[in-house]
Amino acid sequence: MPKYNKPRRTWKYSQEFKAAAVEMSYLDGVTSNDVADKLDIHAYMLSRWRKEYREGRIVTDKRKRLTNTKKAATVSCGGAPERYKLTQRLESKIGIKFICEFSGVSRSGYYDWRKRKLPERTKTDSQLKPIIQSIYDDGKGAYGSPSTFKAQKSRAIPLGVSV
Repeated sequence: MPKYNKPRRTWKYSQEFKAAAVEMSYLDGVTSNDVADKLDIHAYMLSRWRKEYREGRIVTDKRKRLTNTKKAATVSCGGAPERYKLTQRLESKIGIKFICEFSGVSRSGYYDWRKRKLPERTKTDSQLKPIIQSIYDDGKGAYGSPSTFKAQKSRAIPLGVSV
């Protein structure tokens, strides 16, 4: 075991340095690993700084830092269809324009989505949901997917086919 004369030192980086590193990593044609190598930092550290930057914990301007919150508020509830469903639920309370801007979808896309017919799979799933729920309830909530599937087969209810 080698003897160390100096104790291990933890490097402290300023907020400006962290923000500059993150901004460099977002440039076109530059990878995070390249930036980490050039700045002589670990790629994982840069990854963590990028997350903190997105959450608002690393700022360069005079904005107020988010220090007491664990996560920043975001809308990451899946793809566009899930965001359209959110818009549909909240449109009477807040308004379509604001919700679409907040969730990052276009209003025209939302209106097109509302005009579309439901896919066959969605219709089938909505028909099967009460049947599967009754099987689950009959099993007193103890059935998992294998037991539910066996019970459904014994009742001769085909899955994936319209009922």
